[in-house]
Amino acid sequence: MSRKLTVLLVEDNPGDALLLKEILSRSTLDIQLCTAQTLTEATDIGINESIQVALLDLGLPDSQGLETVVRFHGKFPDIPVIVLTGFEDDDFAVRAVEAGAQDYLTKGKVDTQTVTRALRYALGRQETEKKLADSKTKIHQYERMEAIGQLAGGVAHDFNNLLTVITSFAEFGIDELKDGDPLKKDLNQILKAAERGSSLTRQLLAFSKKQVMEPEIININSLLKDLEKMLHRLIGEDIELQSAYDENIGIVFADPSQMDQVFMNLVVNAKDAMPTGGRLIISTRNATIDSQFVTDHPYAREGQFIHIRVEDTGIGMPASVRTRIFEPFYTTKPKNKGTGLGLSTVYGIVKQSNGIIEVNSTEGRGTIFDIYLPQVSGEIADRESQPDFSQPIANATILLVEDDKAVRTITQRILISAGYDVIAAANGGEALLECERNGDKIHLILSDVVMPKMGGAELVKRIQQICPSVKVLYMSGYTDTDLASYGVLKPQAAFLAKPFKAKELLCKVNDVLLMPKQ
Repeated sequence: MSRKLTVLLVEDNPGDALLLKEILSRSTLDIQLCTAQTLTEATDIGINESIQVALLDLGLPDSQGLETVVRFHGKFPDIPVIVLTGFEDDDFAVRAVEAGAQDYLTKGKVDTQTVTRALRYALGRQETEKKLADSKTKIHQYERMEAIGQLAGGVAHDFNNLLTVITSFAEFGIDELKDGDPLKKDLNQILKAAERGSSLTRQLLAFSKKQVMEPEIININSLLKDLEKMLHRLIGEDIELQSAYDENIGIVFADPSQMDQVFMNLVVNAKDAMPTGGRLIISTRNATIDSQFVTDHPYAREGQFIHIRVEDTGIGMPASVRTRIFEPFYTTKPKNKGTGLGLSTVYGIVKQSNGIIEVNSTEGRGTIFDIYLPQVSGEIADRESQPDFSQPIANATILLVEDDKAVRTITQRILISAGYDVIAAANGGEALLECERNGDKIHLILSDVVMPKMGGAELVKRIQQICPSVKVLYMSGYTDTDLASYGVLKPQAAFLAKPFKAKELLCKVNDVLLMPKQ
């Protein structure tokens, strides 16, 4: 241990104090000694000096027995206490440790080796307890965020069903009205409000890690380079943008549009933290997460990652803000200046991409966001433009499966008005019966994903045993593990996110009907 160790010796007996000073002077530790003869004096020194360990006699003029340990430990819980006493009593030693002491030494049996070992033990135990406390805090925060995410995802799912109905009926009303009718303006305002609500639910779903993702193999450097022009416009001329990209970084499996959102939200957050200008640095590198990192971050896993750092020279934030920074609707901005969903969206996207995100910040010294995304093997695929099929398919029959009556009714109305024959079912059981009766007539299954008793993925699997050539389009207000396990988000499957407009529904239905069967 090369650094200097500041030790407080609290002993009122001059002879004992002199002996202990002599013993400490022969220690292999580099000790800086402070001394006190009373608990009051020791308290003053503890307030004004950076004490690392206290050697505490229990028989002081102003405090006696275990009360001395209790009072000192209560005032300085972060300073390890080694008790000094003239009595050798195992039961008393246990009670001293229970009162807050790290160790117990008997006067007359103390030598340099014993004291040195006790000092090392006290410091080691304190460091271990601190790491354990930090881990418990991180686990508690992680579990809290998971619980909030579950609540947010459920609320967003139900709200998306409502928005689907609101949007569709507003569109029906607009279609029925003549140009110039004043009611059209009112209905358009309803549509705009529904779109804003849809934007909020998308951010909630991102935070809850239940947003529909379309991941692909990407190079983060290429993504950031393509974004740089837009980022320059976001931050303005008074903030300097610096980049340091490792050109040899690996590739990751993530949704490129969602990662764009991550970086833009972080850059906007940095801009708001630098109202008078500053410097923003974005860097990338390969990183290995080892067992030590996992020990310090219980939710992490070992492996090869891409490390992205977004660092600003802004105003920073106190610990009270830092611990809540990723919570949805939490914001330090003035009223009407933000929704409080920007960083919670970042958190959700990174977590849903199997990544890790950390924030470090000090008031007046800026903020650092560190993101770790797992590396994958493979090749970056070329994006091909997909044809836009917008003409309805004549004489097509659709089996609509939706447990929400309002959504089922409005979806059926949209499809019938476009010329489709629709068979509606409220659950998986009804859908299977309809398929057995009319299997040869059904061209497309349009099914919700999350339904009671039988989810959409399980239903489709069973229907395809009866009608192997039928095409499938899933719809949902959010995704879950069934979706992923049955490949709903893979390129060969089709998915429609709620809330949707009539045109979006019809275009997606037409796309699927015109696609060759996989």
